[in-house]
Amino acid sequence: MDRDTYMAGKYDPETIATMGWRLAQIARREGLPMADLETLTTRPSTFAAHRLMTAAIQEGAGRQQALGEALFVAYWSRGEDIGAREVLLAAAEAAGMEAGAAARVLDGDAFAAEVRAQETEAARLGIHAVPTFVFDGRFSVVGAQDPEVLVRTARRALRDSRSPYPTRCDAPAVTA
Repeated sequence: MDRDTYMAGKYDPETIATMGWRLAQIARREGLPMADLETLTTRPSTFAAHRLMTAAIQEGAGRQQALGEALFVAYWSRGEDIGAREVLLAAAEAAGMEAGAAARVLDGDAFAAEVRAQETEAARLGIHAVPTFVFDGRFSVVGAQDPEVLVRTARRALRDSRSPYPTRCDAPAVTA
């Protein structure tokens, strides 16, 4: 779908501009290459990418992490459509997945039920944006945030935990 149409359906123009500026600032600060947001004209369907990510975890967390990084680079650095089969296959190859296995996932319906179940659970939790970090099933942080926001939320979740087990967070304070 057209990215501008998608974004306008979810956010007001000021929020869109602020989100873009914030994302660009974080990428610059972290030394991450990022395509000009004006060149990202398509909001790709990520369903096939999520199916491929689910297949990758079968090979281990490292493989899934490598695939996730390859997909992020494809979209955010090069502005590629990560819903397109050829882009997904290239990302799978870059992540070290076996080409035939990746193609079989994309050409069939493997992991579709699992991804739909994940979508249903996300909707149940009120998650409508990526990234969203959920702590203790009750606290969430939406969007690209500075690390200290995540640490504060994690500490609050630990402090206010409903868990019967003792909780403690010894993470040092994060400074930018």
